[in-house]
Amino acid sequence: MLKSLAALLTKAHTYDLNWQNVFSYAAIVLGRKCAGLSGILRLRLKAFLFGVEVGPRVECFGPIILGRWPGSKIVIRAGAGLISTARRATASTIYAPLRLRTYGREAEIIIGEGAQLSGTSIAARSTRVTVGKNTMIGPNCVIVDSDFHAHWPPQTRHLEPGLEYDAPVSIGDNVWIGMGSTILKGVSIGDGAVVGAGSLVTRSIPPYAMAVGVPARVIRSMQKEKFVLLDRDGTIMVDGHYLSKPEDVALMPGAAEGLKLLAEAGYRLIVVTNQSGIGRGLYTEASMHAVNERLKELLREHGVEISAIYFCPHSPEDKCSCRKPESGMLERASKDFAFDPAQSLVIGDKACDVDLGLSSGAKSILVLTGYGQKQDESVKSRASFVAGDLKAAAEWILMQSQD
Repeated sequence: MLKSLAALLTKAHTYDLNWQNVFSYAAIVLGRKCAGLSGILRLRLKAFLFGVEVGPRVECFGPIILGRWPGSKIVIRAGAGLISTARRATASTIYAPLRLRTYGREAEIIIGEGAQLSGTSIAARSTRVTVGKNTMIGPNCVIVDSDFHAHWPPQTRHLEPGLEYDAPVSIGDNVWIGMGSTILKGVSIGDGAVVGAGSLVTRSIPPYAMAVGVPARVIRSMQKEKFVLLDRDGTIMVDGHYLSKPEDVALMPGAAEGLKLLAEAGYRLIVVTNQSGIGRGLYTEASMHAVNERLKELLREHGVEISAIYFCPHSPEDKCSCRKPESGMLERASKDFAFDPAQSLVIGDKACDVDLGLSSGAKSILVLTGYGQKQDESVKSRASFVAGDLKAAAEWILMQSQD
């Protein structure tokens, strides 16, 4: 503090400042030092008493509300900054103190190294909320892993807690979240993403994307990503003819290997699938989602992550705009992930997959798995390439990308 005062006097002499400017600047410097000292002392005392892990070089301004359920975990890593008073706010004020609360033994809140939070409320009930390194969260943001938003405790929460609906929240490194935003359960925000002020984030945001709105939608990608859109039945998994049971899901030969090659090369993988069995009343939408989850589980075992699955529930008689070869699903994916459909690739085992790519200006690849062998020569001639399976398709794509 004495060094700061000496530096202030030196500046005053150098720039010939009057006493009012000196007093004003001194109030700013000394106020910050005093607020930081009292804030970190209170934080470390609370952390010691409540069993919260606080790393070195953490800064804290104002009172922090900590609430750790026995057995749960709250970690604030090295260099994090916590602002909980309007005195330290800049472009906005802070409505309430910063709050980190866990409500169950399995809950975790992890604040990454160098992350900056201002008046943020984070509540984890039964899963995990993570904030990545050097991420900045603007004033008055709310992050929750569950559906409870009413004043605690609602009358029926002890009878119907609904823990099975909770879902973790993951915010990557170097993310910027604007003031007044709300991040709901199950959301993943990729590294380097930007969320506009006042947004309601209900679905995941890819890395280096800009999203804004209620609900938040991706409006721009800040890096050039590569996208492959894939049919599901007969291309990635065995076509079980209106398959509706997760236990019946099986991967096509070469599917996992091919998708892993694409993922390792930086391609984002999106599934677009016609599911007329829903419209025909043969199975429910819930059954289809269960099948999709099982498919994603099997692919994760091979290190493959599917970015999104889009489906059309209509029968051919409905004449909708989303059933392939109509472009509705591809257009929705391109808006959600901010890419040019003409720069993507489409892979499938039927004429509708090939024609979807052609109508969007994308390259189409016909795989000879599933119904691929039954396609006539006109379909094969329309495709940019005909591959024996997904692995062969992936090898062709990587070879083309090197040319």
